Amino acid sequence: MRTSKKELILRTAISYIGEHSLEALSYDTLAEATGLSKSGLIYHFPSRHALLLGMHELLADDWDQQLRAIARDPEDPLERLRAVVVTLTENVSRPELLLLIDAPSHPDFLHAWRTVNHKWIPDTEDLENNAHKQAVYLVQLAADGLFVHDYIHDDVLSAPQRQAMLKTILQLIPNQE
Repeated sequence: MRTSKKELILRTAISYIGEHSLEALSYDTLAEATGLSKSGLIYHFPSRHALLLGMHELLADDWDQQLRAIARDPEDPLERLRAVVVTLTENVSRPELLLLIDAPSHPDFLHAWRTVNHKWIPDTEDLENNAHKQAVYLVQLAADGLFVHDYIHDDVLSAPQRQAMLKTILQLIPNQE
């Protein structure tokens, strides 16, 4: 399937912020990176907000597709958690991390991720009073930590080390209540 111009622009923008920064992204830098005209970019994304929202939505959709491909039974909450753990133990790319950190800067960006999170991430309702939910959410937190590990520690994990941690985290998933 051919990549649309819109998707090409978004993927190029995502790549660009990985090499530079979110702040350095502009219509001028993106026009140079894509080979498209500035007016062509504005046609697809009339504002910086629209461009950033498109990047958040694209990455959230990519993650949702990954989760669907991994989950054996997306209706089973523990199977959804397993799928989340598997995807989060992959090494996060710098642009993904930068956009995830940026998401709280605007409700629209948060909404792009919230849609996926509400489907896949364990809920926290009554977490403080439910030991099973606490055990489930602890697995989530462990996977989140592995997701960002290599950006917040100077000791980067090797592929075999990440796989060992994945296996360990998966073993922490509790049985049904």
